[in-house]
Amino acid sequence: MAQPGRTSLCSPHGRALGTARGRAGDGRTRKDPEGSSPPHCAACFGLPSHYLRHNLYATTSGVFSHAALLGAVQAIGADRLLFAVDYPYESTAEAVDFLRTAPFSRADLKRIAHRNAAHLLNL
Repeated sequence: MAQPGRTSLCSPHGRALGTARGRAGDGRTRKDPEGSSPPHCAACFGLPSHYLRHNLYATTSGVFSHAALLGAVQAIGADRLLFAVDYPYESTAEAVDFLRTAPFSRADLKRIAHRNAAHLLNL
């Protein structure tokens, strides 16, 4: 069976990713009442968390919590986060300051700030 085409999604407000990954079904299989897996699951090649980590990008917009940002990095990785500002509802200066003070390596901060977007958009 051939793997379906690769699709990437971009989700704003990455703060819910830790919860999404926890509810993604890793370690358990959902079955119908007769004990068989739903037919659409036959085409899946990995656990739901695999698809979250490899097919989803999230932005930092709306997030001014280092704990939430850390949860997003743990859920999908620093290479899947994109810096963004929810303008006009957020201050660009505050968002930049928030990212600059995040407890991540310089390399991860560069990825989040601009390298991930450049890669995703083929810039």
